[in-house]
Order: sequence, then structure tokens, then C-alpha cells
Amino acid sequence: MMAKHEELRATALACAACPLVDTRTQVVFARGSPEAKLWLIGEAPGAYEDKQGQPFVGRAGELLDKILAATGIGQDEVFITNTVLCRPPGNRVPTNEEITACSVHRNALLDLWKPPLVVLLGATAARVFLGGNRLGDLRGQRVERDGRVYYATFHPAYLLRDPSKKALAWKEWQAIRDAFRQLAPDTEGEAARNAASLMPYLDQVIDTPQGTGRLVQVFRDASAVVLDREPRKVTRFPTAVLSQMLAHRRAV
Repeated sequence: MMAKHEELRATALACAACPLVDTRTQVVFARGSPEAKLWLIGEAPGAYEDKQGQPFVGRAGELLDKILAATGIGQDEVFITNTVLCRPPGNRVPTNEEITACSVHRNALLDLWKPPLVVLLGATAARVFLGGNRLGDLRGQRVERDGRVYYATFHPAYLLRDPSKKALAWKEWQAIRDAFRQLAPDTEGEAARNAASLMPYLDQVIDTPQGTGRLVQVFRDASAVVLDREPRKVTRFPTAVLSQMLAHRRAV
């Protein structure tokens, strides 16, 4: 999939399908991991983005990064792009022609990676994906469409212009955070369950990837086994691996 992604990226970077090719500095493709379950889609690049070639790296990007940090969502857990990949002159709203031309690249990415959760930043992105003309009619709502969940919220640039809306935005981001965490694996809970499954076998002989041995310590991350082979010594194995081996033995 990454090879196909790079093909789509190369095609987008060479795009000349709309008049923005004459005014842009470069195509601003995306940042983050396309494998992420959470995608953020804004309107169009601004001056900083047009210069640096990455979306959301100006003041609006700094605010977006702070919002993500406040929600506990890591930079490696999101993929960030825009509805239009080239900067409109003067940062004006993209035209329908420009939006339509860029939809080829945007839709191809969505079809390839199929992110389950998409956050639409601002009125343009909300209108393109969800219809309607007023962001206020869509903000904060959970919309299930095209096999994924959408949330629309304020664009960070708007919050810079009107900080009084930050409280409303934070409530919406809390809902987004909760929806995202429902998608993310419960690694702590799974680790605890794996450790609990080993406890009945403490001081008993079990199978390990390196042979049989006596289980002497159980921890969430790695548990200790004294292997039967000479010379006997304590060896640690991932608790999840040992738990899976025991589960397989019980199933057989």
C-alpha cells in the first residue's frame, strides 16, 4: 500500500489540473502517517505551508498541534491534509473548480487507506464531505457515511481570529478524542489480561519459544522462565507470547 501511496503522492505533486498551478510555490501533500486511524482534513495551504511544503505548519498548525497534545493524540497517530493541495492566492476560499480538480487525489487516498475516523476542519471541508453551507449545522455531530465516521469542527485559523470559540471547539475535540480512543487498541487492558492468564501457571513447567521451562515470575511486559536446558538460567519472554502459546496448547 505504501508503494501505491507514493505513486499517488508523485501524481499529486506534478498536478496541473487547475489554475492554482500558476500561482502556487509547490503542492502541499500531507504530513503524518497515512496508516493512521484518524485523518484531519482542512481547507487549503496558507503562505507558510506553500513555502515549506507541509500542511498546518504556520500559526494555525501550532494551535492544531496544541489541541492534539491536549487530547493526548500523538503526532504519529494522525494523517493531516487539505481539501485543496495548493494555496489559493491571498488565502481565499477555494473555488468549486479547484475543489473538483483536487478531489481526484483526495478520494484516491481515502479509497486506498480507508481511515475510519475523519475530522473536517472548517466550513469548506465540511461542505465538501458532508454537504450544506453552514458549519454550525454540522459541528460536533457524529456523521457516519462512506463506511467511516466524520466530525466537523472549527478550523484552527478561525479560532485564532475568534478565541472566544475555543471553549466550544474543546468540547468537540473531547468527543473526537473519545471516538478515536474507541478505535485504538486497549494495550494496557490486553497486557493485564495476558499476565492474568499466566498466573495459574506460576512455578509450573510451560512451553516457550526456546523450549520448556519453569515459570518463575509474571510481569505485564515480560515474564521470566528457567529453561530446562543446560546451563539453566532465567530467560525473559514477552508475556503476550507466552500467553498465546498457552492459549494455543489449551485449544489443542
